Amino acid sequence: MTGTTAGYQRRLKSILGELAITSKQAIELEVAPSTQLSPYRETGCLRVSANVSYEDAASEIKYFTGIEVSHSRQQRLVQRQNCELPTPEQTMEEFSVDGGNIRVLPPEGQICAWLGYKAMS
Repeated sequence: MTGTTAGYQRRLKSILGELAITSKQAIELEVAPSTQLSPYRETGCLRVSANVSYEDAASEIKYFTGIEVSHSRQQRLVQRQNCELPTPEQTMEEFSVDGGNIRVLPPEGQICAWLGYKAMS
């Protein structure tokens, strides 16, 4: 696909399994020098990590792809992302967030429940 086979051999772990590519192909495909995961697989890992804990993300990736990615690798993937902070259009003068749990007592004979609440001002 890249039209080149020059360079040293390197292995990428993709959603299809391990792929052998050369260093020149990696440059053409815009694969970072130090990564072992394909860009598509890395994106999948990041998307799952955004929704659940790293440990749950590792088990979800293994369930969907059959390929294991440890929870510590999930964490490293997220931490090495370069996210730009948004620039505020106007300054905030005050902001407050609070939350907690409250026990709700049901009618006699039913099991009580704990509900979470969040409050902002």
